[in-house]
Amino acid sequence: MLVIAKALRLFAAGLTAAFVLGVQPGAAHGPNGEMGGEVPTVAGPFALTDHSGNPASNEDFLGQYMIVIFGYTVCPDFCPLELQNAAAVLDALGPAGGKVQPLFITIDPERDTPETLAEYVRHFHPKIIGLTGSMDAIHVAADGFGMWFEKTAVLTTPDGLIYFVSHLALNYVVGPEGAIIMAFPSGTGPEEISAAILEHMKTGGAEAGAI
Repeated sequence: MLVIAKALRLFAAGLTAAFVLGVQPGAAHGPNGEMGGEVPTVAGPFALTDHSGNPASNEDFLGQYMIVIFGYTVCPDFCPLELQNAAAVLDALGPAGGKVQPLFITIDPERDTPETLAEYVRHFHPKIIGLTGSMDAIHVAADGFGMWFEKTAVLTTPDGLIYFVSHLALNYVVGPEGAIIMAFPSGTGPEEISAAILEHMKTGGAEAGAI
């Protein structure tokens, strides 16, 4: 069983790592170009449910900066690292972090209920909000950011299907008016992200097309 678990972790890590390589700001493609398209200059609308069970839409966060991370709670490597990174960004921002809201949008709503998300995100930072919804609602949210994801079956067991969700390893900073001001690949350091947010706060730079 340990061998299987290790193999599954390596498989998932390999899939996610493949999406980090070659990612450029403005590009949003799967490994073979599927569901490709440019990262939009303005984040699309979404209507989801937060980890407390309350409705949450993009309009609820207007006036704040958002760090938007797509992932899922069973993700073995990159998703928890990105949430740790978001927490580090808030710490690096100091008082300015009060103007920033990190969002973790699941791409695995079958397993990621509000209760599951609440238990998960609390391990990273109290400000992080987990969002879930129907699969249709998740697709609408993902499309609004140019995010690609796909369920990948790994192993069928007597207890059901063990699967991972392959996804583009790209995260986003959204400005107070809803424009995507930064699209950054997984692994980008908190210093770079926080510096970009602070610079935008200082200059009030034009948001549209600021990727």
